[in-house]
Amino acid sequence: MNTMICKRNLYFFLITIVSSACSGPSVECEIVHRQSLPGVPSASGTAVTEDQVYIAGDNSPWLFRFSRKYEPISRISVFRYIRLSKGEIIPKRDKPDFEAMEIINNKIFLFGSGALSPQRDIMVQVDTENRNKVSTFSLKPFYDMIRDRHIPEGGELNIEAVAAPENRICFFLRGENKVLEYPVSGFFGFLENKGAYPEPNVYVLELPSIDGIKSGFSGATAIPGQDKIIFTASVENTPNAIDDGEILGSFTGIIDCTKLKDSYQPACVLLSEGDKANTPLKIKVESVSVLDSTSPRNIKVLFVTDNDTGRDSELLEALLRW
Repeated sequence: MNTMICKRNLYFFLITIVSSACSGPSVECEIVHRQSLPGVPSASGTAVTEDQVYIAGDNSPWLFRFSRKYEPISRISVFRYIRLSKGEIIPKRDKPDFEAMEIINNKIFLFGSGALSPQRDIMVQVDTENRNKVSTFSLKPFYDMIRDRHIPEGGELNIEAVAAPENRICFFLRGENKVLEYPVSGFFGFLENKGAYPEPNVYVLELPSIDGIKSGFSGATAIPGQDKIIFTASVENTPNAIDDGEILGSFTGIIDCTKLKDSYQPACVLLSEGDKANTPLKIKVESVSVLDSTSPRNIKVLFVTDNDTGRDSELLEALLRW
């Protein structure tokens, strides 16, 4: 774990300008802490428990475990890959592409993006009370149903986030910025061959752009005790779901689940640096988790970023207000 010794770098940014393409009440985001994550490649997922933080990389066989002070504790094997390349990075053609991560019923779930089949059609479950208990499931039948019923001809499946408000599970598809909302019982019942494919509620959301390029979902998590979801969306100059491109910036915002409908525009804010309100901070936020809340509209969150080099992942601690 020597490669995981965190060298803390503190930065302070105040982000208070709402992008003109966002709607709803004003959202403010104040980033109060930022640090690198040596040894954690391509951070793409986060999950937070009462005393620990878990971070996944989309090309890593490990789930990294930290204290709430971001001190490295250990790592958990979540993907078996014998032919690891230098630095324990799984080659792009073979990686599970864990882009979505959420805690459901005290268990951590990592979801492959589905952007390549069958390599990325998997789900891993980690028991937070018995971390040696790791289970892997094929999502191919489920993802195939999504491809057949909810992806337009010529389109690509690319699941970038999962959030689990009470009794529901929402999959966030990058590209069309589509949300598929299933009952949790129906989703797990289908996986266990105990029921038919549960038809989801389907919503296409309107997200903002940078330089004419629309942002796409990159992370999401449910706010405990509220029927709301915090999401992140990034802007990348790329023509498809597989290839990387120039990173132009990221947004974060709030989805009110009671108002979900087609063409819904959630309240959001552009992440911009210092007093340069209209200049995007050129980071690709990949995931978000709730750390704490002092009130229903004042929440501390954790972001993780990926710069597409396979190195130099970062975490950012921020305060959201709306």
